[in-house]
This record gives sequence, structure tokens and C-alpha cells, in this order.
Amino acid sequence: MKILSLLALFLLVSCLPDKGDLVYSLDGKPAVSPVEVEAVSFATIQTEILTKCTDCHRWAKTEEGIRKKLVPGNAEASKLFRSVESGFMPEDAPPLTTKELELLRGYINSLVAAP
Repeated sequence: MKILSLLALFLLVSCLPDKGDLVYSLDGKPAVSPVEVEAVSFATIQTEILTKCTDCHRWAKTEEGIRKKLVPGNAEASKLFRSVESGFMPEDAPPLTTKELELLRGYINSLVAAP
């Protein structure tokens, strides 16, 4: 019986989708420590992600406008990040990919609060 249980567990785990090199926490979200986050420039997220936003959100065209929706250094506390991570935004387009979410997370987490 134990062998069957172990075999079933092995088969179940081997059928899970590959999520790449990211490390995931128990709640299924990528676990990114501050050391692992690479700084991402505004120009990068503008060309990779924000082009999906600017038709409806004019504020998304500038870094100043974007920063109003962010908590510098804390992507999970940022309204913008929570909206796209949940799939609520973009409203009339496919949800952001894991790569796009990680780029946005890297950008937000690399920001420092203004003095």
C-alpha cells in the first residue's frame, strides 16, 4: 500500500506544469527575495508591458504616473501589481505572462521611496 501511495505521489508531481526557474511559496506565488530581484528600467516595462495599458490609462505613459500606483520596493502592496497579478487588468487583453509579472515585480521592488 505504501509503495502504491508513493508511486501515485511521484506520478502526480511529475505531471505538474513546469514553472521555470522561479521558486514558489506555499500559496503558489513566486517567492522572490530582494537579493534575487534585478533592477528593471522604466523603459523596459514601458515597451514590454505598459503598451497594453495606455489606450485606457493615460497616466501609464509616464514614470511619474506609474509611480502613483506603486509602493516603491513592495510589489505585493502596489495597487497596479495586484490588479495585473489577479488578472483583473488588462481588462480587454490577455493577462500578463509570468515573465511580464516578474519584470514588473523587479521594477517595483527596485524602486526606492522618494525622500
